[in-house]
Amino acid sequence: MTINIKNFLNDKSKLSKRQGDVAVEDYMQKGYLKEALINYVADQFKADNGVDLRKDTMALQRLQEACEKAKKELSSVPSTDLNLPFITADANGPKHLQVTITKAKFEELIDDLVTRCRKPVEQALSDAGFSPSDIDEVVLESEEWYNK
Repeated sequence: MTINIKNFLNDKSKLSKRQGDVAVEDYMQKGYLKEALINYVADQFKADNGVDLRKDTMALQRLQEACEKAKKELSSVPSTDLNLPFITADANGPKHLQVTITKAKFEELIDDLVTRCRKPVEQALSDAGFSPSDIDEVVLESEEWYNK
């Protein structure tokens, strides 16, 4: 059996059996994984440069795209680089964003999500008559794919 976690889970999660797979769905806080990474990078950039990229629409768009790419890359590599030259500018000139994100750091950033998912998943499994030993794999899908 495969558990497919499409979005953030909470106590409103539901479990449905479809062709031997189990889908756990929730309709809150889409993009949570990516948002955790965006906020981490933006906070680090602000601490280093005094500029909050979240207040610059174009810079935020570039940061969101880079974080989505990094999130995907971290599923298969131990680290990835975010390199966004000329991400913004201030009175002193252009600012460049360059940061390395490790899989370990990303996992640390989303640890609260994983912790919050545990109880609802266990309850949903129990309600559906399954146990954790019935799970062969867990698939985390991108919200971009899910919304298509």
